[in-house]
Amino acid sequence: MKNSVTIKKETVFKLSTAWITLFLTLVGFYVFYNFPDKKQLLNNLIFLFFLFLLFTIINLLISLRSVKKTELLYKENNQIYEKISNMSSQGIFLTTSRGVIRDLNIKAQSWFYEERANILGKTIFRNIDCDLKTGKKSNVVFYNDMGSHFQAEIQIKAIECHSEKHYVIFVEDQTDRINKENHLKKMASEDPLTGLLNRRSFLHELHKEIERSNRIGLTCTMALLDIDHFKNINDTYGHDFGDEVLKAFSVIIKRNSRQLDILCRYGGEEFVLLFPHTDLESSMNVLERIKSEFYYFSYSHHIRPTFSGGAIMAELKGDKAHVDLLLKEADVLLYKAKESGRNRIETNCSPKIKLIRVS
Repeated sequence: MKNSVTIKKETVFKLSTAWITLFLTLVGFYVFYNFPDKKQLLNNLIFLFFLFLLFTIINLLISLRSVKKTELLYKENNQIYEKISNMSSQGIFLTTSRGVIRDLNIKAQSWFYEERANILGKTIFRNIDCDLKTGKKSNVVFYNDMGSHFQAEIQIKAIECHSEKHYVIFVEDQTDRINKENHLKKMASEDPLTGLLNRRSFLHELHKEIERSNRIGLTCTMALLDIDHFKNINDTYGHDFGDEVLKAFSVIIKRNSRQLDILCRYGGEEFVLLFPHTDLESSMNVLERIKSEFYYFSYSHHIRPTFSGGAIMAELKGDKAHVDLLLKEADVLLYKAKESGRNRIETNCSPKIKLIRVS
C-alpha cells in the first residue's frame, strides 16, 4: 500500500515536470520570435537558464520542506496509532483478503511463541476458524502454533485502502470471563463449607436424572444421612470442630463415590446421596464403607462419630412435582433408624424389594 509520503513525493515530481515542460515551451516561443541576433540570443538564453535554475531550486526546496513535514506528521501518526493499538486489551490483527497477517499489536503477539517477523506473512486461519466477510461478533477457539488454545470473541472489520481490501480482526481472550462465570456458578451451586451441592442444585440435578430415566427407565438408590448427636459435638467442642467433622464427612463421601453420583449437603448435618443406575445392595456396600471410615477418621479431638440413614431403591420416572415423595420416603426410613438406636441405615428392602415410582 502507498502511504501519504509516497503520494506527496509523486505529486511533487509530476508538478515539477509539468512546470519545466511549460516553462521551456514558453521560452522557446519567446526566443524564436524576439531574438534573431545569435549573440544576443545566447546571452539571453544563459540569463534565462540561470533564472530557471534558481526558480527550480527554490521550488524544490519548498516542495522538499513540505514532504519533510508530511513525513514527520506520518511518523507521529504512526507512533500514536501504535501506542493506542498496544494499549488495547484486545489482540488486533491486520490481514489481507486472503487472511495473510500484515500487522499485529503487542497483545496479539503475546499469544505466540515466535518473533514478530516470523508471525507476519502467515495466515490467520492457522489460529482461528472464521469468515472474514462477516462483521458480527462470534465465539471461536484461538490456537497458537504450540498447540495451546483459549476461548475468544472476535469481530472483523473490512477496510479499503487504495482499492485493496484488508481486514482488521479484534480478538478478545474470554478465559478470565469464563473462569469468573464458572466461579460464580460454583458458588451458587455448592455448599461453601463442604464443597458438595446445596439443596437447590441437588433438586435441579435430581430433575435432570428423572428426565434421563424417563428415556431409559433405570433404577437408582437414594440415601438420606444424618450425623448422630451432632448438636452435642458442637456444644462440647465448639462450632469450629463441628465444621471439621462436617468437612471430614464430605471428604469421605466424595472419596467413596463415583463421578456420576450426586452428593448434597441438604442442610445442617443432613446429607443426601443419589446413586444413579445402582441397586440397593451395591449402594449399601458404599454406605457401609463411608460409615466405617467416618468412625475411624483422625480428628483433632478424640471422638468416634456415627451417622444414621434411610436408603431407598427407586424408579425415577414421572413428573418433577412428585420428587418430594422420594425424599419423604427416605426421611421416614431415617427417622426409623434414629428411633431404633442410631448408627444404622434403614432400607425399603422387604422379602421382595419395593420400587418407589415417582409419578
